[in-house]
Amino acid sequence: MQNEIAVAVRDLRMTYPGARPVHALKGVSLDVRQGEMLLVMGPSGSGKSTLLSIIGGLLTPTAGSVIASGTEITHLPRKESARFRLQNFGYVFQSFNLFSSMTGAENVELAFDIRGVRGRKARSAARELLSQFGLNEQADRAARDLSGGEQQRVAIARALAGNPSAVLADEPTSQLDADNGAIVANILSELAHKRGTTVIIAAHDDRIRSVADRAVQLDDGRL
Repeated sequence: MQNEIAVAVRDLRMTYPGARPVHALKGVSLDVRQGEMLLVMGPSGSGKSTLLSIIGGLLTPTAGSVIASGTEITHLPRKESARFRLQNFGYVFQSFNLFSSMTGAENVELAFDIRGVRGRKARSAARELLSQFGLNEQADRAARDLSGGEQQRVAIARALAGNPSAVLADEPTSQLDADNGAIVANILSELAHKRGTTVIIAAHDDRIRSVADRAVQLDDGRL
């Protein structure tokens, strides 16, 4: 249900140690509902990527908690945390992070393979996902030969392998031109509004703001 809280963030604090410790997050709390597209905005260094990484279980906060799909994930043992991420989160990065020598279909198929779907079933599912994003003709081309917009669409398809409950996207349009950025923004919006996937995006892109359900501003580690 769209009114259910999918991700609950409570008093997150993150300090990176060093000679001059960096206080990246300073007591951040928010709720994100199932099927909501949330945009986290803020200048470089505001803590956006840190917040996204903690929500996705890639970083452990100094203090505070994240509850996702009913599970408190911030202090799970390493193996349980990895298993939870695999089952519940899809990730989209600004640099695409595709295997350049593999085809678009192979990149997506690998994501299915990691989630336990293999062989003919994985190949069929990968092509079906790519088809949904208008990438039939690009499926058999090496990722390095695709345009930036095509690579990002492949990356989104890969993130959806296994039907995660949430997709986390870190600056997904920053390397794209206006037209491709708008296409990707609309695809992410459709994930939330047509599939019911929770979508959390860290960016400062007005193309995303125009289609997001809600935008919050992060500045110097505070909402």
